[in-house]
Amino acid sequence: MIGVPIGLKRNLQLALKISLGSSLAILLAGQFGLANAVSAGTITLLTLMNSKSETVRLSFYRLITFAVCVIIAGVSFVFIDHMAVAFGVYVFFTVLFADFFNLRATISVNVVAGAHFFINQDFSEAAIRNEFILVLIGVVLAIVLNLFQYNKHDRKALVASMRQTEEDLRNILKQIAYYLRHADNHSPVWTDIKNLEDRLHGYIQDDS
Repeated sequence: MIGVPIGLKRNLQLALKISLGSSLAILLAGQFGLANAVSAGTITLLTLMNSKSETVRLSFYRLITFAVCVIIAGVSFVFIDHMAVAFGVYVFFTVLFADFFNLRATISVNVVAGAHFFINQDFSEAAIRNEFILVLIGVVLAIVLNLFQYNKHDRKALVASMRQTEEDLRNILKQIAYYLRHADNHSPVWTDIKNLEDRLHGYIQDDS
């Protein structure tokens, strides 16, 4: 029996992982009742195109740059009446910011999120939360699927890390909701997100 070439096998595994991850992200976003649920699948796809370590790093930067781009979108949305001009200004400063910090890989996701704000003409707390959770679902599923590929000989550790990650995400989402409602500058939510990113890095180092 002729074996499958290694290169083809890897391509098939990547295609399966991306298609599965994208579908799961869309289904999960739909379960949460999020608008633009397909975007969660797109974010998973874009994030999974990287290596394991790059996936975690890019996921963290997607979350951080999203916060910055919300500010850029908010300023554009409030001070510029013409939608096309406002969106152009938003894209200009989003690309400029990403390029300055060598984070071009984050541009596509942030531009899509910004497009949702401008198309829907909605920059409310609920709209911001919707887009953030879409990004969060997309990047977390990408990380989990990459962990699955590289931890196939240690299923118990994988399940434990997934459960811990799920619990951390649940707590972070609660804190984000509180932060947005009360504008609490002392909320530890951003510290918790950074701690989660560090823990995911630890999972990868343990598996190297």
